[in-house]
Amino acid sequence: MTVAARTESGAVRCVNCKAPSSQRGPRRLSLGSDAPPAVIASALFDALPRGEERPRFLAFSDSRQDAAFFAAYLERTYNRTARRRVIYQVLRETWETPGGEGLRLESLGSRLASAMDRAGFFTSDTSALRRKDLAVEWLIAELTAMDERQSLAGVGLAELRLARPGTWTPPRPLLSPPWSLTPEEAWVLLEELLKTLLAAQVVSMPQGVDVSSEIFEPRNKRYAVRQDGPARTAELEILSWVPQHPAINRRLDYLVRIHQAKNPTASVGESKTTARALLQDIWRYLSDQDSPFRSILQPSNEPNHGIVYRLNPNSWEFRPPRALLQCSSCGTIEPAAVAGVCPSFRCSGRLEPASELPLDHYRAMYQEPPLGPMYAEEHTAQWSTQKASEIQGDFVSKNGRVNVLSCSTTFELGVDVGELEVVLLRNVPPSAANYVQRAGRAGRRASSAALIVTFAQLRPHDRQVFAYPLNYVAGKVPAPQIPSGNVPIVRRHVHSVALSRFLRTNYGKSPEWPRVVEKFFGDGAGSPCEEFRQYLLSRDAGLRDELTRIVPPELHEELGVQDWAWAAALADPDPFQSPLARVEREKIADMQQYRRLMDEAAANHRFQQADRYQKVLNTISRAELLGTLASANVLPKYGFPVDVVPLKTAHVSAEVARDIELQRDLRVAVSEYAPGSGVVAAKQFWKSAGLQLLPNRQLPERKYAVCERCNRIYLDPEAGGSCPQCHGQTMNRTFVDPVFGFVAAPPPRKGLGEERPPRIFASRMLFYDFGPQQDRTCVLGPPSAHLVLGRFTRQGSLAVINNAYGRGFRLCHTCGFATAGAAAPTREGNGSHKHPVTGQKCTKTLARVDLGHLFTSDIAEFKFVDQDLAADSARASVLAALREGARRFLKAGDDDLGGLTYLEAGQPVFVLYDNVPGGAGLARSAFEQFACVMREALEVCNCSACGEHSSCYGCLRTYQNQHQHDQLDRTIAQEVITSALERAGSAAAAAS
Repeated sequence: MTVAARTESGAVRCVNCKAPSSQRGPRRLSLGSDAPPAVIASALFDALPRGEERPRFLAFSDSRQDAAFFAAYLERTYNRTARRRVIYQVLRETWETPGGEGLRLESLGSRLASAMDRAGFFTSDTSALRRKDLAVEWLIAELTAMDERQSLAGVGLAELRLARPGTWTPPRPLLSPPWSLTPEEAWVLLEELLKTLLAAQVVSMPQGVDVSSEIFEPRNKRYAVRQDGPARTAELEILSWVPQHPAINRRLDYLVRIHQAKNPTASVGESKTTARALLQDIWRYLSDQDSPFRSILQPSNEPNHGIVYRLNPNSWEFRPPRALLQCSSCGTIEPAAVAGVCPSFRCSGRLEPASELPLDHYRAMYQEPPLGPMYAEEHTAQWSTQKASEIQGDFVSKNGRVNVLSCSTTFELGVDVGELEVVLLRNVPPSAANYVQRAGRAGRRASSAALIVTFAQLRPHDRQVFAYPLNYVAGKVPAPQIPSGNVPIVRRHVHSVALSRFLRTNYGKSPEWPRVVEKFFGDGAGSPCEEFRQYLLSRDAGLRDELTRIVPPELHEELGVQDWAWAAALADPDPFQSPLARVEREKIADMQQYRRLMDEAAANHRFQQADRYQKVLNTISRAELLGTLASANVLPKYGFPVDVVPLKTAHVSAEVARDIELQRDLRVAVSEYAPGSGVVAAKQFWKSAGLQLLPNRQLPERKYAVCERCNRIYLDPEAGGSCPQCHGQTMNRTFVDPVFGFVAAPPPRKGLGEERPPRIFASRMLFYDFGPQQDRTCVLGPPSAHLVLGRFTRQGSLAVINNAYGRGFRLCHTCGFATAGAAAPTREGNGSHKHPVTGQKCTKTLARVDLGHLFTSDIAEFKFVDQDLAADSARASVLAALREGARRFLKAGDDDLGGLTYLEAGQPVFVLYDNVPGGAGLARSAFEQFACVMREALEVCNCSACGEHSSCYGCLRTYQNQHQHDQLDRTIAQEVITSALERAGSAAAAAS
């Protein structure tokens, strides 16, 4: 199918609407990842029975960000449709009454408010006056709809017409050459020109209509127009009726095309000049004090801007559709035309009579009976425990309000949602195990059936499963494995046993034990936290006996159960050595800071600001102690991340800031929480404004260099050095490790809208160090074969780096403010910025840094001898085969085992590492049973679902390596592995 063609001048244009393309060719159609599932979710919601219980279902996503955004997106898009259903019902019913054809806001408001009440859009405590105001808001939003093509008028269900003044006569220039319009055409022309202002929300808002309402997002400001000279402030935007030369706007473009239709021999330049002059004449006609349009385009005086104009919304009428016209090119629907010209910007199509409008999704949706609003909420790990419980209860309860829970993987296990019958999967889950868990949320009662709807996104994983669904649904679910030797996890349980024994010893059953942050940490000296330290150093024999019984024997020495090494580490007052000291220092600093800010504000009579600081202080000081210690890696919690850091929101005045807890493993946070980036939570966008700092402490900082060819990172390199392995040139840089977390900026006043906030940065995984040096040994065939050499360590080091795609970040080491960009430090005073927490001005130096984090895990290395693996595709393919072979042999989950390659003396080394923090024994098992892994890897490559020199989800492709799918070649991997296994077999036979 041809979608674009090149003109004689060489320009690429759409064959349908003739619009030019800025690309070398047409762009790939992108449905987005939210709109199609939202359409399916809307249809599901409409189809669910209405009875004693409200309709409800779960919508699952793979990531918390997908789930968070989808809740806001679905609620917004569905309720916009629900609003238009109610408005259309009122219009249709009123049109059928005598004299009800031309409906204006003043006559529609009361009728619409009654219909909204019947459809369930009001609560019992909504006053009659507020109901009328909300109805008018709906009508104003429909009049000024940003999505014109999807509005009631845009789909042909209504005509939006201007009420004609009784004394109106056409302006003379329109009736004479070169325009030569009829009086009716002149009216249509003026109406279309004023519609451009309506589409830009240049209307006088009636009293009671709040322009900051969500319904007007993202245009939550006042708009006006004047003849020329645009202006913009945070609260007001003034448009120019006549564009500044040589610019062109929608009005001028429309007049130019009408002039050319009336004067085919005129040049484009002549048409522009004539059209610009007419546009100025029309403005003088419309704005004249004696103009019949004086009540339609109303003047007002704006301070600092003078006289501006706005449309009177009561001058517009909703009329029943009659003989509609439709553009032959772009499909725009209009009630009338001038010379057949389409009013859409730069459209070359013609408006022609439409005897029958084509099938349209939105038109069909709006004609359905009103079913009331939808309330959707996210249910992810981003909520505080209390708020998550409230939302879950609001969904499960028969008297609750929530219809849709947009969930991440946190809702897969352990939640009984009662007689739920429908589950929507927004994408194909990574594995059959995930599918079974998500699908199992529905139909849990013997009396109910279950409907599971899965939408396959346009991604390789989803497309593969869609093509071969039985292979996926019938997949084996591996038995879960619980590693008992994970030191970081066991260490946290040791801490919990010690804290429990300390509280029982010191407080017994007294209700006065320090349950909140302020009571436990106090001001440092003499606090229960300090008493806990002294208890740890006292070496309670009963505690040691208890730990000896419950800690796996193989970890006694590593944790120091007998010599109390774990207790000394936890009691250490250095926040870089002890997570307890780190959270203590952070909380004390926060409380002291807000007490100081509160006192300063009160002393300066800024009592509203002082009250805000008091509320933030209460949030910090009254936080539950056990939850705080779990979040700070002192005590165990669900998920057991080792290096968790927050994106702090407690300082933000918004009420919802106290309901969310934004935390990520540092490996993810260095990109997701990087300054300038951000996340969606609670239907808001939380953007990172900088790094969290502690008083008298600096973030860990290291010089480093990266060899792009070897995929290795080197710390503290020599200036102007080169890679020790390949001797290629490297560039020295500096990274800071954001161990204290990040600080969020206040969310923007406008809501999320319907465009997902972009992910700005991506991090890169690099090999750093194997740990204590070991000689590689033969892991395939007899010891003397030397076919594949390997080694294993529990102390391997990897690094994740975010350098903002080479731009780096500018960081203030005094207040923590940071932003992406700038290649060099700024001079003192030239980096003026605001403190990310207090908002006060800071003029300290901004230093050029990257973000990075080193972490330790179990690592198994494998090096193939005498094999040609120089090509990128060969290394990627063999790594994918080894990782998948190990995963299948060990029956591990898709995310449990990671892999990468690096070069050593020009030879590739394949690394398998445990993705479970601290290691889960998978890399060790892969190392110890490498021959079995190789045989399983060969089975992976012997795939019948794809051709030679390709790959599929049945072999090398996985959900995680989508960025390498074009490089993966199962035939190359098959040849390498087959050669190694055959040579190992020959060597074994010779040795015997």
